[in-house]
Amino acid sequence: MAEQRMDIKRDDRGLLAVAASSAAGLGEKAVTASFGMLRDARSEISQRTVGLIDWVDGAQQGSMRLLRTLNQRVDDIVNAFIDSGERVGLAVVRTVDTTGNGAAELMSRTASSLTSTRAAERVASA
Repeated sequence: MAEQRMDIKRDDRGLLAVAASSAAGLGEKAVTASFGMLRDARSEISQRTVGLIDWVDGAQQGSMRLLRTLNQRVDDIVNAFIDSGERVGLAVVRTVDTTGNGAAELMSRTASSLTSTRAAERVASA
């Protein structure tokens, strides 16, 4: 930088030429700095966008895991409900069967008892 100043001080091109050269150099630096800032801004926006996409992706994956877990839990509850219903249904059927068999046995004994009593009465009256 000091070297450039020395060159400018030694430049015998005149005031107008030095001013134009300095303005051009300043313009170059302004353009370069402006585009550098645009590149920096683009880079930051890109990084933030990738971060946002990663966050959304993670949220979606988390939501899917949550839904899978919820589905599994509901399925477990429904299976338990179905199993309980099956056990109750079988218990009712078996109870009806056992009660029916017991009632049939009772009727058979009662009929047998009544029949043998009447037969005994007939034999005694004859």
